Amino acid sequence: MPHFLLQVGKQALTTAAYAAFVSAIAACSGPSSVAYSPTSFTGANVPNGIHRATAYSFKTLDNPDDPAFNELLAINNLGKVGGYYGNGSKKNPSVGYIVRDFGNSHYRTKRYPGATDTVVTAVDNLNDIAGYYVSSSTGGTFGFIETVDGIWTSYKQPHTRGSYNITELLGLSDAGIGVGFYADANQHRHAFELIQTTGKFHGISPPGALNAVATGINGKGDVVGYYNKSNGATESFLLKGGVYTEFVYEGAEATRARSINWEDEIAGDYVDSSGNTHGFVLDDLLGTPQWTAPVDDPRAAGQTVVAGIENHHHLVGYYVDATGKTDGFLASPKR
Repeated sequence: MPHFLLQVGKQALTTAAYAAFVSAIAACSGPSSVAYSPTSFTGANVPNGIHRATAYSFKTLDNPDDPAFNELLAINNLGKVGGYYGNGSKKNPSVGYIVRDFGNSHYRTKRYPGATDTVVTAVDNLNDIAGYYVSSSTGGTFGFIETVDGIWTSYKQPHTRGSYNITELLGLSDAGIGVGFYADANQHRHAFELIQTTGKFHGISPPGALNAVATGINGKGDVVGYYNKSNGATESFLLKGGVYTEFVYEGAEATRARSINWEDEIAGDYVDSSGNTHGFVLDDLLGTPQWTAPVDDPRAAGQTVVAGIENHHHLVGYYVDATGKTDGFLASPKR
């Protein structure tokens, strides 16, 4: 049975709900100063993960405009899937799209106005979409949200300056909170939360993290992502109720959490000792952790990435086949 490193430390959550809670406590009790100390579980204290062999049926979903390169990155509870085609080169720019009914409807392209590349990374249950685009005028990368009524809004983290200008939105909740990262002048990544209505950014900083990326958020405001440590390791985190929990799949060279549903099921990928990438689903992280791994598309040749999970346990992601094509997939749990 796999083991994993579990580290828990309390930090101030940056969502508006948790800030309001802290303010209410302060108003009742008067000024105070609280120092939190992280708790680590290592060695014999590492909880056991249960390797649950859940079976999935896989369906390849590729936009016919470019059957050679597709990545599916988002899925909501209504069966709407989002992603993009095109590898982002000058000859093959990236074009976002959505497809309804678990891929049984037509593909609808999404291009941010004036963009050279558009990538759809998130679809909430209100059918708003989020992602990022590359500006044709400045060359910078900016986050975007398009509401269901067709209104586009661009977002730039205010600390990004100069020629290296990157802000990416990777997740969006029904409450209008986005998550993602920005890159500073030294090309270091910093995770953030974004309040859609105000455009305000708030930092997410797992203890000891370098190059942190927030990738997913559920309807309760729980956030997942991953980061690099000073020793070069890539670990994942869950931010729930102001508490960071960091975890890795046993023996993995890197563990990247990418999505989380209402039940706090976490989906993502890990890299094994041979350099191959596999998908995973992790359930009940804070109780009795249950791993479903590897989750690999049967047509994959060494790389499967699970990028999205919804409340009915359907997954989306992408894989690279034996010919070098990148294909999107929908994975449905077998009943």
